[in-house]
Parts: sequence; C-alpha cells; structure tokens
Amino acid sequence: MTTSHHLPANPGDHGGPRSLDGNDRLARLIGWTGVGLGLAELFMPERITRSLGIEGREHWVRACGVRQILTGMGALSDHPGPALKARVVGNALDLAALAWVRREPQAHQANINGTMLALGVATALEA
Repeated sequence: MTTSHHLPANPGDHGGPRSLDGNDRLARLIGWTGVGLGLAELFMPERITRSLGIEGREHWVRACGVRQILTGMGALSDHPGPALKARVVGNALDLAALAWVRREPQAHQANINGTMLALGVATALEA
C-alpha cells in the first residue's frame, strides 16, 4: 500500500514517523484556512469590499486572495516554515492596508475593526 509523506499506511495506525504531530496539524489548519479565505477573496471580492465599505478596492482583495491561496498551499507542504513566515508578513501588510482604508469616510469602521482584530489574533497564532 502506498502512503503519503505524513499519513500512516493503516488508518488505525496513529504512531510512527508518518503520523501528524501537533505542529503539522496546526500548519494544515492554517493552510486550509488560508486556501478557503483566499478563494473567497479571489471569487467574491465585491461582497468583502461592500461589507467593509471600501467598494472599488476589489483588485486589492483579489491580490490578497492569491497570496492567501499560495501561502496556504505552502503551509500544506512537507516544509511549511517559509510559507508560514510569508503568511505572517502578508498579514502585517493586510493590517497596514486596513488601517489605511479605515480612514476613508465611507468605510464601515466596526467591520474593519473586527477584521483587524481577527487578523491580529490569527497573526499572533501563526507567528
């Protein structure tokens, strides 16, 4: 029977070098979350910009989505370290961009503040 790099040959076998440890599971969670969020940003940017009150910035949201997908896929790889570091840097850039657009008069302050809080917590967990 063939096995993947991380998964045991037998579904009931939870030990040995091929099982996922806590760091691997966290990297997978971060990776799949990034891919899912990235797909939403890539294919539904209008909904995101509307909820934040920053219509017209869809290109920015799509670019963030591409980055989320790429770093998420990297976090799912056998060597997630560089992708996780790139996610933290990308999150910092996203926080800076949100702080910038929050100053616009039509921006929905509460939604942007909530997004920044969630992004800050995620960044702290990923760092």
